[in-house]
Formats: sequence, structure tokens, C-alpha cells
Amino acid sequence: MSVAERKKDFTSRTSGTRPRPKKMLIVCEDSKSGLFYLEDLVDHLHLSAVTVVESSEQGTDPLSVVEFAKKRLKQKKYDEVCAVFDGDGVLRGGPEKAQFDGAITKAKADPAIEVYVSVPCIEYWFLLHYGFTDAPDQNCESICNRLGDKLNQRYHKSIHIYALLDPKDQAQAMKHAKKLRDPQRFTSPSTEMDLLIEKLQAWVIQ
Repeated sequence: MSVAERKKDFTSRTSGTRPRPKKMLIVCEDSKSGLFYLEDLVDHLHLSAVTVVESSEQGTDPLSVVEFAKKRLKQKKYDEVCAVFDGDGVLRGGPEKAQFDGAITKAKADPAIEVYVSVPCIEYWFLLHYGFTDAPDQNCESICNRLGDKLNQRYHKSIHIYALLDPKDQAQAMKHAKKLRDPQRFTSPSTEMDLLIEKLQAWVIQ
């Protein structure tokens, strides 16, 4: 058998043993707080097959985020796409609530897209690292003010907060999130960031 034939034979025997690693895309509605947090989380978990991007070129409302996620999924570069956005539209009602509902409906139509919502905002997930709270905050500003008190500094969305949160508190925050989500999604306040983290942690061992 020639060298070329041996190489071809080896390739045919081994090609099925090394499938392409699954790739995930996480689309965030914002360009700062959520994006920075998830980028740092993915980096901490050493997930080279997971990419985090913002959806600003499409729009930052929930429906635009989901539409951007579907657009990127059609490019067939990713096996799964996660859309991460705030649910403050649920509290405002009217057109914003209708837009939010439309985003959820559109995402459900595609099994390769999953949404992860925080009501009223992702900062509520950060706040849960400091203890359980179910105070019905109606806006993100009050959440951010409370978070600043916990951080002992003025909170602003450009902070890389992942480095400021104690990793030991993450498990506790995840328990708090599950308690708040029972029995239904999108209550005020609530967050699904714990579910996304569980997904990423499982992704590590794929």
C-alpha cells in the first residue's frame, strides 16, 4: 500500500471518531452589562466553542434580539443560539408587552433557539448573589441602586461585574433564582440566568 493509500485509509477509519465540536452563540440585547458578564463567564469556563455577541445591529428590543438570533442560526455556523434579554416590557404592558410576547412565540417556533429572561433586568441576577430578595422592583434603576449598595460603589453597566462577584455565591444565587421562578416564568422579579449557567456548565463536558 502506498503512502497516499495508507493516509486515505487512516482518514476514512478515523474521520468518524472526531465529530465537529458543537458550537453555541449567545446573543445579548445590550452592549455592556450582560455582554461583559457573559463574555467573562464563558472565558472563565474556557468555552472556546461558545461565542457571545450583541444584537445592536438588529435592535435591542426582545423581538429584534430573537430575530437576530434566527438570522445567525440560518448561517449554519452554530448548533444552538441563546437569546438573553430583559423582561421589563412585561411590567410596562401595552406595545412593549406585545413585543415581548412576540419574541417568546417566535423563539418557541425554533427548537435551536432558547431565551433567557431577567425581570426587570439582568442586574437582578447579580443582586441575588448577595442574598434572597423578592421585593417587587418595578424598574432597573432601583435594582442598580441596590446593587451599588452591595458593591460599595456606584454601579454602572460598563463594570465587568463578573470579577466582583464571589464565585462561591453563584450556587446560592442559582437556588434563589429557582425559588423565584416557581411556579411560572416571567414573574416580577425573576431571572433565568441560572438555567443558562447550567447549560454552559454542561457544555464544558461535551
